[in-house]
Amino acid sequence: MHPIEAWLRDNGQACTINGVTPSFVSLRKVGARTDLNYIENFKEGLILLDSGLASGNTLTVVDNGITTSYLCITSQLDRASEQIAFQVAKINTSLTIKRYEEQKDSYGNTVPGSETWGTVATNIPAYAGVSFQRMVQEDPGMVPQQIFQVILQSVNDVQLLDRIVFSGQSYQVDTIDPVSSPGNNTLLISHDTRN
Repeated sequence: MHPIEAWLRDNGQACTINGVTPSFVSLRKVGARTDLNYIENFKEGLILLDSGLASGNTLTVVDNGITTSYLCITSQLDRASEQIAFQVAKINTSLTIKRYEEQKDSYGNTVPGSETWGTVATNIPAYAGVSFQRMVQEDPGMVPQQIFQVILQSVNDVQLLDRIVFSGQSYQVDTIDPVSSPGNNTLLISHDTRN
């Protein structure tokens, strides 16, 4: 047994992956950052190799009776410790995804009055944070409409122009990035002014 594995088993925090797989983890704040939002919401650490933690998984940690859930953004084998090194974002909201639906007649025309926002999924755990804050402050030429960056698991069916609802507000999906964090979708959303 590698010394780091032994240390994690003896001193690590108990956790579960996707609410099922138990393991032990060591979490810390991401270093060299001064942005308080980033420091508070993002962590990095080591977890046992046999946990199988992968990008897109949820990680739930209980610390002094306080349960915190995170969404794994990156994970990779750390050669020095022979454990999994990872970065996570704190799950700080629960989303609802809605999609514009309309009924068509036999000719393919929209039936008047049939347009509705159908619910695709509810209670989706996600991280939501302010987006483009610095660019808007530093460059007034930037388009400031994307106000939040949302990270959610890629198993959720989300498409461009879908409606995202959280904290009592409706937002429009402007971009979807499925590449930068495998297993997750990173969305940029703006206020939704549609009916």
